[in-house]
Amino acid sequence: MLRISTVGAVLFSAIWLTLAPAGAHPRARAAATCNQTFVKGIVKNETNQTMTKSAFAHGISNAVCNDQAPHDSIAPNSEDQWLVGDNLFSTLVIIRYRLTNGDEVELHAYAEKGNRSAPLSCAWTQVVSSPRAFDCRANWVYGGVTGQASVSLRVFPVAQPAAADAAQSRSTTPRSCRDTSALIGTTTNKTGVALRLLSVSHGAADSWCGAPAGSQAPHSVGRWKLGGPRSGASARFVYRLPNGDDVDFAAAVDRRGGLVECAPVDRARAALFGCRAVRMVKPNSEAPRIDLQVFRVRAS
Repeated sequence: MLRISTVGAVLFSAIWLTLAPAGAHPRARAAATCNQTFVKGIVKNETNQTMTKSAFAHGISNAVCNDQAPHDSIAPNSEDQWLVGDNLFSTLVIIRYRLTNGDEVELHAYAEKGNRSAPLSCAWTQVVSSPRAFDCRANWVYGGVTGQASVSLRVFPVAQPAAADAAQSRSTTPRSCRDTSALIGTTTNKTGVALRLLSVSHGAADSWCGAPAGSQAPHSVGRWKLGGPRSGASARFVYRLPNGDDVDFAAAVDRRGGLVECAPVDRARAALFGCRAVRMVKPNSEAPRIDLQVFRVRAS
């Protein structure tokens, strides 16, 4: 059972939910129209394997809109669409898919009007294949900060990250960044081992206001800030763990809301690690806060 609380500007600000197994359906209102907030999900399976829905949950006042529930499975090289929303309050959705090889990917999306807070993440919660076979990417199609959002989850074959110069994070002269045109973030190391920044890159018009550290201790949080033009900023990070695994993160902000992406590139079999990239926006702010998380996952 998973319990999640999220804050809204309404009387019932806490949302409680349980990740229901496949075949079970979260409690929902009948004939929901979802005219206040909603999350429209577009899930693209670009692999040669079937993706089976293994868990699905939403906020207790939320409902599947107009019978647009996620299908139980998504065939190879096809896609599924679903719609969850609310007539009064914010919308929170968590859905997990298990691929034929046993790997499990999770999408977490949140939409709320008023405080412009909109977390979005994709994560590998279980990795059975070695080396890991697939990547995930979650991004905003539209409505990232309006409360009426369309989000896309792509699952696709692994591609090795392009090499980048780690020195770039330290060679640019730090400068002052306006929050309205900055990508502001943290790297959260939830493991018991150190992270080393293997490479980092950013958009040609961007520059660091606070560069990420070259290494990060176990169970710690590192902070960074990247400034860009008014149209947005983007960055890519690759961290290496002591066992040789890499974790590849990407984040961007633009007028549509931007994207977040993470991909654990595992080379070791004994100890596997997962990742989650979460995008949030502070109340009354255009500047997204990105949290790049690394954690240990179970292997079988």
